[in-house]
Amino acid sequence: FKLSAETPFLFDYQTYDGPAAFPVFDMHAAIHLITVLSGTFRVSIGGAGYVFGKGEAFLVGPWEIHGNYSVDEKTSLLSLIIDPEQLGHVLQPISDRLATLYCLPPEKRTALLNRSGAGKIVHRYAKQIVAGRNKAVNLHWIAVTSGNNSVLEKLGHWLEIQQLFISMFWKIGTIDFPREKLKIHELIRPALKLLAGNESRPLSTESAARECRLSRGYFNLCFQKLYKVSFYVYELNYRLKRASEDLASGRYTVKETASLWGFADTAHFSRTFKKHFSLSPSEYMAAVSPLCGKAGK
Repeated sequence: FKLSAETPFLFDYQTYDGPAAFPVFDMHAAIHLITVLSGTFRVSIGGAGYVFGKGEAFLVGPWEIHGNYSVDEKTSLLSLIIDPEQLGHVLQPISDRLATLYCLPPEKRTALLNRSGAGKIVHRYAKQIVAGRNKAVNLHWIAVTSGNNSVLEKLGHWLEIQQLFISMFWKIGTIDFPREKLKIHELIRPALKLLAGNESRPLSTESAARECRLSRGYFNLCFQKLYKVSFYVYELNYRLKRASEDLASGRYTVKETASLWGFADTAHFSRTFKKHFSLSPSEYMAAVSPLCGKAGK
């Protein structure tokens, strides 16, 4: 998402006129705070499936595995995509609450949001944002418009987001402190930062453990406790998801993408990609964009 101190958040408004499914998973440093504006939205978070209806909200924590989206009817939702480091910096007095919320099991986190009334606050905010958005922009848009007031508008949204989280925690109240998970999260954080910025791909479990100053066995045990999969599986899925985004952009051929994301050769990349996405890289490019199909050949 290319979030930074200058761009600490994005809005992602999605609408579906009928049944749709996206059976792929993702993981990244940003957090998602999502509310369903109409219809029903199904999603997997941390290995478990959830169904959210109109007015409900949910949060996906940093690096948490999520995806396998589907809708059965006309559905719309707003996703607030936020850099957790920037949010923690400006909300330093309650940064421990933020970290605790991220580390809670998804089912407990979701229950806290919606049973406390915090989800209703998020829903009202989302309706306000969508009502005032630029109708010429469909899906992804940043909270900046052209003109002299763009910087002020962006700052205004950022202050509103900070107030939104303060209001959420006011409603939620005291949160049980998941001490073990917070400790594990701190232990493996260096590996996730290395994964995000790693130019030498693939990133081995040994290298990730070394970055955290842990033994390979203990590192993998910690990682599986937090994400329910080994680091090897997580890292491979991460590279495949990023590779799929590069293919969809049309900027790279299949061969270039395979090399960029650390696969031994095009054949190995194609076999692994098809096993994961049920489409070959070329078929995937053709499916997501007719213009990309030619580039993959």
